[in-house]
This record gives sequence, structure tokens and C-alpha cells, in this order.
Amino acid sequence: MKISKMFSLIVVLVFLAMAAGVTWVVAQSDGDKRVEESTEIVQYLPVVLQPRSPQQIERDILIAFYQSTNGDEWRLSYGWLGPDDHCDWRGVDCVDGLVTGLRQKDNKLSGSIPKELSNLSNLEMLSLELNQLSGPIPAELGNLSNLEELHLYENQLSGSIPKELGDLSNLKELRLYENQLSGSIPKELGNLSNLEELRLNSNQLSGSIPKELSNLSNLEGLYLAGNQLSCWETSGVFQWAVGVDHSNWDYPTPGVTICP
Repeated sequence: MKISKMFSLIVVLVFLAMAAGVTWVVAQSDGDKRVEESTEIVQYLPVVLQPRSPQQIERDILIAFYQSTNGDEWRLSYGWLGPDDHCDWRGVDCVDGLVTGLRQKDNKLSGSIPKELSNLSNLEMLSLELNQLSGPIPAELGNLSNLEELHLYENQLSGSIPKELGDLSNLKELRLYENQLSGSIPKELGNLSNLEELRLNSNQLSGSIPKELSNLSNLEGLYLAGNQLSCWETSGVFQWAVGVDHSNWDYPTPGVTICP
């Protein structure tokens, strides 16, 4: 085989390996290394593709999270980016080597929430509250089908609440209060049939309260005050909630007409 043809073949194989997101290894042949007298061609075996493990993928996602939130400035970051198993990094919970929790409450995080977190498919708890995170809430977080608790409150998040959060069928707690979120409350949040607590207070939300929230039959706490929401007649819509402890129900109160 001519050198030019061999080089072209190697380039194509390397490109395919990179496109597939895998590592590649080039091994020298143990066979006959005799070459023509006019050349010094080294024979190679085919490129061996080595798929990355789920653990390697999740480690890379956590590294992207660290970099996106200015990890070098975190208050506590022991273990992060070190050689130890990423399940031993501070604030990372794992089961069978896979990430189930990411807890970085009050840890001086800044920057933006990376959409790569949506690939932590086993994540049940995402706790990033009491930091200085800014920018939008990634719509991709709606792909976290196992998520039960999403705590992003008391940051500087802006933009609208992604309607995709309504796809989080296992979500029990959604806490987004005290940010700079604007726009309307997505009616899709009414799909969160397991939701027990919804806290959207102290933002810049506007428009009417979607009637679809009346589908949240497991809701025990609703906090919407401190926005620019329109008046809405709740009588007959939240009547199922009359027995709920209203100390956890600041706005609206079931069975009454409410205004901001």
C-alpha cells in the first residue's frame, strides 16, 4: 500500500473515532515488518474503537459543570478534578457508580447552568440554591426523567421558566423563587402529577395563573406572591386544596378571588 493511501485511511478512521465520541488506539503489527527497500513504511493494525463507559461520560459532565460555574472560585471544592473517583467529589451522590445527586448549596457558584447536566440520566436531586448563578434555566433539564427535587432558588437566573420542566414526571419539589425569572407560568407545569411543592415567588412573572395548575392534586405548598400576576378567580379550581395547611399556601388561597 502506498504511503498516501495508508495516511488517508488512518485519517478517515481517526475522524470516525472522534465523531463517535470514543478513544482510539493504534497498535503496531506483530507480523512481518519487512518493507520495500525504497521506503520505511510501518505497518499498523486497524484502529480499535473503545467506547467510553457511563462513568467516564458522567465525570466529563461534572467537569463541564465545574468549569461553567467557575469552580476555582467555589467556597468548598475538595476532590473536584482530582484523580479520585468523581463519586467522592464534594456534593456528588452516587449509586452503583452513577450520579444520583448534585448538591452545591451556598457554595459561591457563578456563571451559568450547563445544559450538559441533562445527560446525568439517573439524577434525582439537583440542589444549586443560594449561589450567584445567572442566565437562563436550560430547557434540557426537562430530560431528567428521574429528577425528584429541583432547587435553584436565590440565584440571579433570568429568562422564562422552560415549559420542558413539565416533563419531569417524578418531580416532587420545584423551587425557583427569588430569581429574575420573567414571562408567564408555563401551563405545562400542570402535568407534574407528583408535585408536592411549587415555589415561584419573588420573581418577575406576569400574566394569569394557568388553570392547569389545578391538576396538581398532590400539591401541599404553593408560593406565587411577589410577581406581577393577573387576577384570577380560583373558586372551584383549587377546592380540593381547602384541607391543605394554608401556611404553605400563600397565593392564591383556594376558593377566593386573588389579585397581586
